[in-house]
Formats: sequence, C-alpha cells, structure tokens
Amino acid sequence: MSLSSLPAALILLLLSSNTLAQLSSIPSIDFPRLGSVDIAGTLSTGLSLFSRDNVTLNPAASTLFSTSSGALSPIGTTEDAGQIYAACELDSKVYVAGAFSQLGGTTAQNIISYDPSSSTFTALPNGGLNGAVNALYCDSSNHLLWVGGNFTLPTPAVVVYATSNSSWVPAPFNGLSGQVLSITPSASSQSLYFAGSFITAFQSNNTNSTFGNNPNVPYSAGATPYSSSLVPIPLAGADLNAAPVTTQTGFTDIANILCPAGPDGEGNTWLAQDGSNAQITVQIFRNEGVSGVRLGNTFVQGRGTTSFTVTTLPNNQVLPLSYVDPVTNTTQNCTATCPLLTNSSIPYQDFIFSSTPSVTITGFQVTLNSWTGAGAGLHLLQLLSEGSFASFVPSLDTASCFSPGPTTVTQSGTWQELNVTTDTAGTVQPVLQATFPTGTAPTSSPSLDLSVYVSAVGYYTVYFVTPGCTQMQDCDLRTTVQASISPGNGVAPVTQEIDQRVTSDTVSTIYRGPIYPSTPSFSIPVSLRLSDTPAGQGSNGNYDIVADQVQFVLTAAPNGTYESVVGEGVPGYNLTTSFGIARGFGIFEWSLNGATANATGTLANGTETAVDGAGGAMYAGILGVSNTAFSGGSMSSFGSNAITALAVGNDNQLFIGGSFSLAAIGAHNIAMWNGTALVALPSGGMSGLVSAMVVDQSAGYLYVGGSFAGLQSGSSSGYGGIALYDINKNQWSSMGGGVSGPVTDLAFDNGELIVVGNFTGVASNTESNLASSAGTTTAGLAAWSTSSQSWVSSPIGSVVGNMTFASSDSEFFAGNIQLLVTPSSVRSYLSEALVIIISIVIGAGSVLLLFLIGVLSALWLRRSEETPHLLAEKDADDGSSIDHHPSMLLEHVQAATRATIIGEGAFAAASGKRQSTEASREHAGDSSLETEEVPGEADVDGPFEDDGRVAHTRYSFEAASDGELDIRAGAQVMVLNDRDASWWLVRDVETGREGIIPASYLL
Repeated sequence: MSLSSLPAALILLLLSSNTLAQLSSIPSIDFPRLGSVDIAGTLSTGLSLFSRDNVTLNPAASTLFSTSSGALSPIGTTEDAGQIYAACELDSKVYVAGAFSQLGGTTAQNIISYDPSSSTFTALPNGGLNGAVNALYCDSSNHLLWVGGNFTLPTPAVVVYATSNSSWVPAPFNGLSGQVLSITPSASSQSLYFAGSFITAFQSNNTNSTFGNNPNVPYSAGATPYSSSLVPIPLAGADLNAAPVTTQTGFTDIANILCPAGPDGEGNTWLAQDGSNAQITVQIFRNEGVSGVRLGNTFVQGRGTTSFTVTTLPNNQVLPLSYVDPVTNTTQNCTATCPLLTNSSIPYQDFIFSSTPSVTITGFQVTLNSWTGAGAGLHLLQLLSEGSFASFVPSLDTASCFSPGPTTVTQSGTWQELNVTTDTAGTVQPVLQATFPTGTAPTSSPSLDLSVYVSAVGYYTVYFVTPGCTQMQDCDLRTTVQASISPGNGVAPVTQEIDQRVTSDTVSTIYRGPIYPSTPSFSIPVSLRLSDTPAGQGSNGNYDIVADQVQFVLTAAPNGTYESVVGEGVPGYNLTTSFGIARGFGIFEWSLNGATANATGTLANGTETAVDGAGGAMYAGILGVSNTAFSGGSMSSFGSNAITALAVGNDNQLFIGGSFSLAAIGAHNIAMWNGTALVALPSGGMSGLVSAMVVDQSAGYLYVGGSFAGLQSGSSSGYGGIALYDINKNQWSSMGGGVSGPVTDLAFDNGELIVVGNFTGVASNTESNLASSAGTTTAGLAAWSTSSQSWVSSPIGSVVGNMTFASSDSEFFAGNIQLLVTPSSVRSYLSEALVIIISIVIGAGSVLLLFLIGVLSALWLRRSEETPHLLAEKDADDGSSIDHHPSMLLEHVQAATRATIIGEGAFAAASGKRQSTEASREHAGDSSLETEEVPGEADVDGPFEDDGRVAHTRYSFEAASDGELDIRAGAQVMVLNDRDASWWLVRDVETGREGIIPASYLL
C-alpha cells in the first residue's frame, strides 16, 4: 500500500503547519518498493525491524515438531540417519514412529510415545519393534494404536498396541506377508484399509496347493509358519554342558537332543537329576545372528519341564520371548519364566526373541525351573537362525537338523583360510582370502560357488558379510566383487556389485524378494567372483578378495488355515502354483469388529470385501494375469511396485496412489476403484511416484503429491510435485505451477493445505517443469489456500531443509531440517507499539506520531497482501540513493522519531553505533536446539572479519545492478563485510562469487 492509499482525513491532518515543520527533515520514501516490513520496539530509541525466531537443527537427523503453540516447535530429534514417518495422538499421548533407535534422548526402536504434559518420551514394551514403522492409526473408540511397517514381531507388518494395559497385541488377522506403507480409515471409520507391498489370498471353492517346504521339518502347533521356516544353527561343534544330570543310562548325553535321531526315549532324550533345577549351557565361540530357541518336552516316565529361562551369552541377558499358545492360538510373551507345555501332541514350541534389534550371541543358557513327575528333561533343543545362512569356509558348513545335507562350497583358484578377530572379546571368525595379479580377467579370477540350504519358500532379504580390511591388514589390496543369487522357480538371477574396500565388517544387501528352494536338496545357488571392472589399484601388482558368509533373513512365510496338508502333516505353501485362490496385491480391508483370521495365508471363502477386490484388480493389472491363475515366476515383478497411499472420495470411490503401471487401462501411479473395476484418471495419471493424497470433501477435490514432474501424457506444465483432481469434473488442475521438488505428505489446517517435502519453492503459474527454480521461495513446507486456490504464507513457520511427514490433523510434522524460522506475533508487537505511540502523543502533543500510525497501518496491510520475497525488489537508481535501498527506511523512521520525541536532529545518530537487544527465545525439545542471532540485529559498526562468518540465505535474490550477487534460497555464504546496516558483502561458498545482497535476506 502506498501513501496515497491512506485515509484522506489523516493526510490532511499530516499536512498541517505543525506537521510540515517536522516532515521537512524526513527524506523521501518510495512506499511501493517497501514490500513486507515488520515494525516493533521501544520508540524512545527509535524503531527496529521485527525479527523472527531462528533455531538451528541437525539436518542429518530427523526432528519432530508440534504446532500446539500455533507455530512449528521442535520437541525431539533422532540419531543421525534416523527418520520419522508417522505420528498420532491417543489417550493424551502422542505416538511417533519411523526408522530410528532413539528420539529426544530416549532409546527406542522405531516407535515411541510422547507425553505433552511432562514433555517426556517413553519406550514401548520390548523397546519397540524389530523393523521400520511406516504408518499409524489411532483408534480412539477402542483405545488401540494400529501399527504398520516392515517388521516381523509380534505379527508381521501389522501389530496393535493397547493403551489400556500398555501391551502389544497381535493383529487379529495375524499380520500381512510383506510391508505396510499406509493405514486409512473407511468413510464410516468401521474398517481400516491397509496399503503397501504384500500379497493377500482368498479361498474359492476348489483349492489345490503344491508343497514348497522341506517335509522333514516336523509340524507342530507350537510353531508359526514363520518360526517353522527358520533353519536351526548346527551345534554339533559347540561346547555343551548340562547339570545336574540323571544317573539313568541312555539319558545323560545332552548332544542327543540337538537333533534327535528318533522319538522321545532312550538315546534321544536328556533328563535332569530328580527333583532338581538344571542348567544347559551352549557356547559356540563365534558371533551368530539368531531369532530364538526351539524346545521339545519329554514325556518319559511321566516327567516333563513346565517352565524355563533363557539367558544369552556373553552378556548374560534374560531377553523377552514371544510364542504361540496352541490352545488359544494367540501370541503370548514371557521373560524370566516361560511356560513349556506338557502335551504330547505338541512336539515342540518355538520361542522368538522379541527384543530389537536382532540378537547376536556367542552362546546361550537354558535353566529348567520347574517340572512335572520326578524331574525335568528335554527331547529337543535348537537355536534358530534368522532364516538361513552359509559360510564360504567349508569347515563351518555342517549339516543343519532336518536338512538333506550341508551347504556345499565350490572353489576356483587359490584360497587360504584366515582367522580374524571379531568385536566380541575372545572370539575369532574364519574367513577366506585369495590374492592374484591385478591384470587377471574376471572369468579367470578366483571364485566361490555356494549351494545354500533353505528350509522353506518365503520372502527373504539376502546379505553378504565382508570382513573389514583393518583387522586383516590388506586395505591396499582390496577391490570390488560381484555377488549373484538365483531365487529359483524361474525368477531371474540377481547380481550385485560389492565394494570390499571397507575398514570394518560390512553387511551388503544383494537381494530382497521371494525364494523358492529347489527340491529335493532345498538349496539356492550363490556365487562370489571378481567384478567386471575392478576398482582400486591394488598393491605390488596384486588384488585380493575375501569371503566370509551369506545370510538369508526371513521376512514372511506364507501359509493358511485352508491349505491342503502335504507329507507328514506339514502345511503346504502356495507360492508356486494354485487353483481356486483369488489373490490381491497391496490393499487389504479389515473390519474393526471382524473375527480373527490369518491374512498371511489363505482367508476363508466369502470374507473378501469390495476393497479387497481392488487389491485383486491391482494384482492382475500389474502382472497382466488373472488373479486366480497365479504364476510364481511373476512374483519378482512386484519388487518395484507398491501402494503408498489411499484416499476415499465423496461417493466412496477409492483412489489408489503409489508406484505401478496398469497397462490394460493405461493408468500410471494413480487409479480409482469404483467398487467393481479400476478406472484410469485423465492423461493416464502421473509420471512418477504418488506418495500422498487427501480429499477436500466439501469441494470434491483430490490433492495429489509425490515425485512426479507432471502428468503421464499431454502437457506437464505446472504439475511438478503436486496436482489437483476435480472428482466431479474428472479433470486435472495445476496448483499455481507446482513445487520445485518431491512432495512427501499433505494435511489440512484451517482451510489451508499444508504441503511438505524436499523442495525449495513453489512455482509461478508460468512454470513448465519440476526443475524450475523461479517462483516463491519456501523450502520444505508450503501452504495452499483452498478458498482462493493460491499459495499463501505458511501459518506455522518456515524451514530450510526437507520435511518427511505431516499428521492428518496438522498437529505434528517431521523432517531433516537445518534451520527453523518461527513467526512471532506481529499483531501483539503492533498493539504494543500503538499503545506506546498513543501515550507519547498524549504526553508530548506531537501530531507527527499520527503519521507513524498511518505508516504502521500501511505496512500491516502491505504485509498481508504481498509475499516476503518482494522485500528485495530494486530499481536501477544509483547505489547511493535512499530509494535504491528500501530497507534503509528503518534509519529514516528512527531519525524522524528521535527528532520529534527527544529533540535530536533528523540524522544526529546516523553515524552512531546501532543499539540492539537480543530477544529472549524459548524452545521446547532437545537441549541440542540452538537459537541463532538474526543477521539484521548484528552490530553494523563491528570490526571487519577477514575470514568472515557463515550465514544462510532466507530468500532467493536476483542481482539488478553491478556489484550485487545472484543467490538462491538456502545457500551457504560467508559474510565478508557487514558495516552497512542494509546491504552486506558476501561470498557464495559453493561458487566463490562475491557481491552484496540485502542483510534482511540472511539467517
């Protein structure tokens, strides 16, 4: 607003003789060039620019923010590389989830609770969950927290936390076979929609399954499909000790129960001394990743163990265990004392370590605490792996119990076995090493081929372990290798390059997906050889490559109540072929009032809902086959497909977003389910991943965010990262040109759409693509007015960094933020200034102060009409002109104020030292959060620092005159000269270019 827009009466008053006398000493001010200016302060010493509070944060970590105070306020930070993906409020607590090991200084694995009343974080039972948590849903009616992610316990992918008794509850449908990425309530909130990357199966009238597991593994109702698929670790070479022991012949050798050769009885059972507690100690003297223990009770002579305790070595910890109660078919937990059934129909029970992360031990101890009959005893004792495993050292590959034979190793070239010291005191790990000339062709270099025993069909993550070069003292010799795996059943082999130039032991992922062990050996081929283009120079003309072990970590083992029983009572798994089973991908509906079921296997006929039908259509559309004619070989195609977001329309349409392509209907990354069929949206959908969707029910608009540059076909202009779909008109609309990077989440807040992600600004309506850097600067967080359909200033603050999460109620946000700028209340400052002005008018009788009221009003209206980046607009006037530097208005207003109030000359203090008072700032959260001095408050007459100091640009600035510097928002600069209050000389750290920019543009 310019001076001409002030009320006429006020202008006339200002032009009175008394006023003109005062105005004669005030310089000319070009009001249209002022942009947005905040005014506050103590008027006896002039006015000072209003400043926002700046908080520096650790961008390597993820910070959780609350908006309960009306603006972003940090309340906790993870460790470096930690991530926060979800949060919701239930029963006065906030539950926060992601992939982290601590938040706010409290150790917790991937999920934690926060109490706003005491500002404290608390870990959930068992310390959390053993995998990343991607989604939360707070069911306030039933006081339940639904948790979805990529974990396996207590139930895979989905688990429930009951706030009433602070305990984990298995999902009533036994979880899902894969990963859950989002949880969305239905329109009625009577059911939940789970989305992600998983397979569902529903029985039809004729089921015929083929068996895919080792039939030598005995079936037990005391085990789950997951635990029964875990390969036991061979313990024949371990140090075994059991005491006190019975004196009865044939029952004293503890080794007999590691893999019994026959039924419970003499030569296959161990008995403790009558009426005594007993301890069984197993020491393997090497690090092993384990999942739990398997115990089979004895029934000889009416004996049997009724309770026990497991202690891990070498740290002597009693860890919590989870197990299935075969009587109630529910998951139970125990710690110090765990029950063992004395039911002869249950040959064994599996007890899984429920603590996180996965357990690595060198041994364990089982204490038999109580018994029935004359004393305690066992028929079976096994240590369960994380899935399967193999060593490249042949001497370590002994046969596992129930396996057809040991893992075999085939060597090509010369290999030597070395013992390497591990991180665990007193233990060494045998590894292989091969040394050869650097000019050796990859086809002629030393290589290793494994045939790894895998007990069961399932979904696995396969890792290679590379010993660190520091311990082996061969860092200069190291290079790169290729690791290959053939998953089986027609799935194409996968090859991954591994860089062995690592100083410490390193675990590398080479495959994640379905594994189909071949019969009758139940094995998977794995190989290690020199890379086609070896890295590094070697040493003395030689390379070396090393080999340790390969690990198969089981993430899901499909099975179902209605599967046919094949061979020795073991349930058959349906990963290979099936007939009469309807399958789905990525979408599953569960009624909150539903009966228990098993969604990791085949669900009962008639339980499939219309939304489950959408999953079936996605399954068929992605694979290009009927969802009732499943082909095992096509399962690998799901590796790059996922459903990441669901949204429900006004007429119960289900909008499906993610990463997928449905060739039959021409839909890409987004589609609509109308209750009976999938429908493509206009232009074929989006050109990249859709990560977030929300529906404005009143307007009938679907807002879509993600990592896309535009629409799949046709013009992409203005659709970068975000778009609006009019449901009623079936058409796309641009949102002010889009944003300059990926959008990760969306949420509504008081009529505004809050957009978060990894972008640096919102584009103008003329923007044509995602990469454009023009438009309004706003890093990581932006706001869109749903009423005016335009970008507006964020009501909760601004950031430098990227945001990963926004809760649906806009109460919580998270991201990797370098700098937080929180808006203070301009209205409160303005009110205080007006009170002071009026008081001075009464006391001094000066009419000039009415002029200042007009200025304040104009500036306030101007602030609401224009965006902050207009502050730096300049004309081509000479650099010494007052109009050329509008930020110098502050000094002129100060001078005029002093002249009127305390009688100083208009510019008496122009060369004096500027007085500044640092505002008190308070921030909740970690003690690591630091309040940063605003550059505009610096001592303008301070000494010039030759080395400069580091600052960051709040806005982008385009040079209009010689000597000015083009700079982007968020750039790091070195301040070289800050003697001028308005324009500072800086150097762009990235480019090395120097020039002046407005001081108000710096943080």
